[in-house]
Amino acid sequence: MNASLDIASMRAGRKARVLAELERRDIGAIVLFNPINIRYASDARNMQVYGLHNPCRYLFLGADGHAVLFEFRNCEHLAQGLATLDEVRPAQPWYFMAAGEAAADRAWRWADEIAGLARRHAGPRTRIAVDRLDPPGAEALAGHGFVWVDGQEVMERARVIKSPLEIAAMREAIAACEEGLRRMHAALRPGITEQRLWSVLHQANAELGGEWIETRLLTSGPRTNPWYRAGPWLLAHVLFAKYGLHLPLTRQSATFAREGVELDTSTLAD
Repeated sequence: MNASLDIASMRAGRKARVLAELERRDIGAIVLFNPINIRYASDARNMQVYGLHNPCRYLFLGADGHAVLFEFRNCEHLAQGLATLDEVRPAQPWYFMAAGEAAADRAWRWADEIAGLARRHAGPRTRIAVDRLDPPGAEALAGHGFVWVDGQEVMERARVIKSPLEIAAMREAIAACEEGLRRMHAALRPGITEQRLWSVLHQANAELGGEWIETRLLTSGPRTNPWYRAGPWLLAHVLFAKYGLHLPLTRQSATFAREGVELDTSTLAD
């Protein structure tokens, strides 16, 4: 990351936007399990891929700004120095792989701790936003008199605004991705396997500070992924980009042109 970027201010600004959304919606606190949301609100970034499918760590953020990271046990030290956090505690995991038959009991213990924090930091509000909540946790939290509401919308609305600092950070991330693609292009030669070529991007991503790569979509040569072949797959891609990602046809045409494929906007519109 560029040393000139004021990361501390960017972290503070993101946390402030989440708090503003809580205030606007009259919500007393938010509990975040999604590691992407945890990082946005606090910049704590441990075990993100594992946390995507195992709710092993979570963040409590009260409407008064008090933030408690519940970190994977024995990893609490990884969050040291984050000004966005007021406390770091060991997490109380209650998903089945970690808790087994004790999942329901663990969920009640989790809810006890969350309810205690909410009573101190949510003010008179009884609504708590949660971005992910399995049935045992929902039942336990309701048993403490709190009503849980969708926290994912809160986070998506907070992310709508991008500050100049965030835009600068996004450009850093894009530059890292472009460098990875440059290295892939340099490594491309007859006979190289897709696996080996793909590993070049992963190496660059790790070296330059990336977290993970979500999907695998590699196109090279006549045996390429059918996603970009002319036919139903191409039509599906254009439609999804237009109506799913809201990319105008002019931008799609320019993207194809950069890849050496001339597709005029009139052709795409047809």
